[in-house]
Amino acid sequence: MHHRQRRTSLRTSRSGLAASLAALAALALACGVRGPASPTAPDVEVVCPADATACGGVRGALRLVGSRPADDPLPLGRAVVFLRGEPAPKRPAPVLRLVADGFEGPLHAVGPTEGISVENHSGLHHRLFWIEDGKRVSVELAAGASAVIGVPREGLARIYCELHPEEHVTVFASPSPHFQTVDFGGSYRLDAVGPGTWTLEIWSQTIDGPIRPIEIEAGKVADEDIWIDPSLARNR
Repeated sequence: MHHRQRRTSLRTSRSGLAASLAALAALALACGVRGPASPTAPDVEVVCPADATACGGVRGALRLVGSRPADDPLPLGRAVVFLRGEPAPKRPAPVLRLVADGFEGPLHAVGPTEGISVENHSGLHHRLFWIEDGKRVSVELAAGASAVIGVPREGLARIYCELHPEEHVTVFASPSPHFQTVDFGGSYRLDAVGPGTWTLEIWSQTIDGPIRPIEIEAGKVADEDIWIDPSLARNR
């Protein structure tokens, strides 16, 4: 895999997320949806009981509207659809694998967690680095070894390899355990969601921010398509 290396700090990434909210407000108006509202905590805890009927869910698709000139394409890549509500407790570190041709996939999404466990199955030695609390942190990762890398409570972490500059990965930390990565034009489904009012949100390299508040009811799955106008997307 060959990708251009970008050494972006978490602080820069977070400011980019904030700057994009204005573009998302214009997106909401263009698509005829309600503007974003402050998230409201769900009526029950995020983790649902064994009885699935006490929980609800939401499903839909990422649909594109508008158009761009044929000679000016804008690849939107993959996105993360997630819900925002009451902060959830952190969970054990999920696993991210390094294989022969680099990280498994350019984008990984995780829920609230203390970090992400990188396992080296590549057969090569790696020197990984990332930005944590505004400081560069690095770790030597021998073949067959693993290491836990800190990720923010919410937002972006980008992990690079100093020895193999073409190898890097973006990790998006969702504020809740309800998230899914999806291609633009693809569908998503979030299950086991506690009843109450949540905010449906999206993140990608080109478009991110709140879409609209949604109501989750026990025993029901809400249908919520997300309409994106690619002409409003920012350059990556």
